[in-house]
Amino acid sequence: LYAARSDGLWRRGFDVTGVTTENNPGSLRFALAGAQPFGDRTSLRFELARAERISIEIFDVLGRRVGESIEGQFSQGQHELPVNAIGLASGVYLARLTAGAEHRVVRLVHVR
Repeated sequence: LYAARSDGLWRRGFDVTGVTTENNPGSLRFALAGAQPFGDRTSLRFELARAERISIEIFDVLGRRVGESIEGQFSQGQHELPVNAIGLASGVYLARLTAGAEHRVVRLVHVR
């Protein structure tokens, strides 16, 4: 494990005592489709176990919603939606996907 500090990089070792994996085929998956940080455009990728109504909202680090939420009915399987970040200031944002009673959050780092 590496961590950045103001005086350079340092390495911190750790012991793994247990690993959890999420191999549940019915689980909701959500990720940024591309590298971080991203510029004015990127895409969000998600996978649904069944057809469902979803919403995606983007929040700044203070918890304020920025931009319009994305809502709609989507079929089972993988989907990718474009995100236009032209109006956003550089910074860290959180995208929250809600599908039924499940929620997933992805951290986004935007640079201009």
